[in-house]
Amino acid sequence: MNSTTSSTRWIFVVALLLLGLFSRFVPHWPNFTALGAVALMGGSQLRPHWLAPLVTFGALIISDLILGFYSGFSMVYLAFLMICIQGRWMNSSKGSHLFGHSLGASTLFFLLTNGAVWYANPMYSQDVSGLILAYAAGLPFFLNFLLGTLAYGFGLSFVLRLVDRKVIQLS
Repeated sequence: MNSTTSSTRWIFVVALLLLGLFSRFVPHWPNFTALGAVALMGGSQLRPHWLAPLVTFGALIISDLILGFYSGFSMVYLAFLMICIQGRWMNSSKGSHLFGHSLGASTLFFLLTNGAVWYANPMYSQDVSGLILAYAAGLPFFLNFLLGTLAYGFGLSFVLRLVDRKVIQLS
């Protein structure tokens, strides 16, 4: 790895962390942040593989320290860890792969976090009807998570392609 490639990688690591942080602090629709894209693209692009969860959890922990932790945060962190792992199998240069993985990541996040809300919240009865109600209440958040992951993911993919062309030209 030459020094240009190495510095570009670390710039990308810092950029992902800052993007994840920034997206949680600017006004946004609930769950419309860059964190899904950060986890997916980090899993896809960062080597060694442990950098993706480190960057994702870094953005989550720093922002949660400021915004406040919440009940069920452990399930949110678990979902993001699984999305980082999913990103390892993503070819981010193909838009169809990014769309499919964004849909999969959003579904995973939705199922885990809303299942945890159902389990922990006495507002929902602990039966199938309560579970269905919990998932129905989470549908707008699912859509926002998906749209945020797609928007930020395609933006990151576009920037990566530009950077790759520039780095290749410099070499």
